[in-house]
Amino acid sequence: MRNLFFVPFFAFACVEKDVTPEDNEENDTDTDTSDTSDTSDTSDPIDPGGALIEPVAVGFELVAGWDEANDTLIGWMVEDAEGAMVEEQPYVIVTLATMDYFGLGSEATDEDRNAESCEMYAYFTSLPADPPITTNLFNYDTGVGTSGTIVAPWASYEGYLSIIGYSTETGCDNIDPAVMPDFIAPFNGMHFGVAFAELSPIFEELYADLLADDPTFPLFTQHIAINHPDGSGGYDFIAYDWTAGTMFQHDATTLEQPTQPCEDDPAAECLIPVDLSSSDPVVGFTRGYAYWYEDFPNLDLTILGEGSGAPQ
Repeated sequence: MRNLFFVPFFAFACVEKDVTPEDNEENDTDTDTSDTSDTSDTSDPIDPGGALIEPVAVGFELVAGWDEANDTLIGWMVEDAEGAMVEEQPYVIVTLATMDYFGLGSEATDEDRNAESCEMYAYFTSLPADPPITTNLFNYDTGVGTSGTIVAPWASYEGYLSIIGYSTETGCDNIDPAVMPDFIAPFNGMHFGVAFAELSPIFEELYADLLADDPTFPLFTQHIAINHPDGSGGYDFIAYDWTAGTMFQHDATTLEQPTQPCEDDPAAECLIPVDLSSSDPVVGFTRGYAYWYEDFPNLDLTILGEGSGAPQ
């Protein structure tokens, strides 16, 4: 389903970096994920005794450094709870959404949307895909499968997700157990892939005004690959243009993002865009923004982990 509240992400160019899992999450894997949070989100924790919700679709957003010359996803430095700088590793924001989430009007608050969704965080263990992941434009007319247009990705990475926790500011604790007795299990160890490529037509349309104002804004497509039933008892693994991404400069040695004075506010610091039109290898930091949430009827949640290579 389309995320009707998919909006331009000007704020991410600012140095208030939203690049680590939230510090109010529940942790089912004993991994310490108590680092920083998106300080722009002041939502209160969801009441676990609230109305039960039923997820119907799932979206994926990669957060990672990218070293194109060495064909690898890399980490970045964050401040931990004790104030020390530590390396964070690539992760994926996995968001489950209800039918009501997609019907919320323009007056809906962050709290309204949080109540109709569940945001989980998963480390992405990956290698360069060999051969590259088959990458297609999604069929946005039918909402199912490929449009038939093949895309040549710049790079693609394949592996598995390891759920490290979820946000208590969203409705994870209120997922109806009769519908999803364990909402984490289908996605923990799931087969996952991402292919980077030029901005696809759907995002050119959505971001036409932004790109008209600033043609150099560093937008590209994070094509997302997950297992889909192939109708013959197996699965296919095709990357579709469900998620847009930004790409800002990143230092592969220090694992930090350089900044510069913001154009509209020189007293503030902004991240520096990557020139995606250049032929020079990119070292960048990317953050994804999901537009399409794949409908559960198009998936078999019991086969998401097949072919992942995740430890059993």
